[in-house]
Amino acid sequence: MAGRYPHSLKSHLPWIGSSVATLLVSALILVLAISLEPIDARCVRQSFSWSPALDAIKYRYETFANIDFFTESPYFGLVPTQEIEDAWGGILPKHPISIPTSKLEALGQSLDSDDPDWIRDPHNPDAVLAIPEYAAQLGCLNFLRQWSYSPQRDFRYLASHLGSKDLIWRRTHQCLERLRQAVMCWADTGVLIKYFPENPEPGQGLMFDLGTYHYCRDFDRIQDWTEEHAVEHVTMDNLWWSGDEDTNCKVYGLCFD
Repeated sequence: MAGRYPHSLKSHLPWIGSSVATLLVSALILVLAISLEPIDARCVRQSFSWSPALDAIKYRYETFANIDFFTESPYFGLVPTQEIEDAWGGILPKHPISIPTSKLEALGQSLDSDDPDWIRDPHNPDAVLAIPEYAAQLGCLNFLRQWSYSPQRDFRYLASHLGSKDLIWRRTHQCLERLRQAVMCWADTGVLIKYFPENPEPGQGLMFDLGTYHYCRDFDRIQDWTEEHAVEHVTMDNLWWSGDEDTNCKVYGLCFD
């Protein structure tokens, strides 16, 4: 009996089968590659220390403003105004967050979770109060900004500006050191390009184009997360600054309801 397939076709069946199998495997690999493509949160969890806000991190491309020195913005100006204070008040959290004591080791903390120095969440004895570090860095920047305005505006109604001149100087140095650590930790490798201005002013030479392109974390998402997870029955007075004897918030600058 004659074969079902022509001899020439039968001789190509192994090659056809192998090609089809290769195509199917390639398609499967492609589907898996697309479905398993790393997302921001997955990459962040593998690249950074633990934080309760890791899943809130998303990224977006952003071009920094190419501003000249002494250019005013909603957050800075040559003269202190209430509008600037309100702008900073809008980005600094007013309440702390809390984290489980079981996560202290993941944060590199050597103190025992039962140590009495930890400030407990009043409604959860197994959690301690904390703030996201971005808030401390912004708080430092805000303190230095206010300190630079001190000849023009009295900020002694804030806990961070209470104390002797020596204490205030130590706080400025603490903030400068904290910001230095943050800058050197992130070590931004964006590129600033020098250029000659078209119509230079007398004595003006090379300038930097500050309009650099960056892959930034979505600050609004992180800020929203901080507000959503705020311990609202604890109010902070200037973030982490300790309260003064003349204030109502004497325990680490915290007011407990």
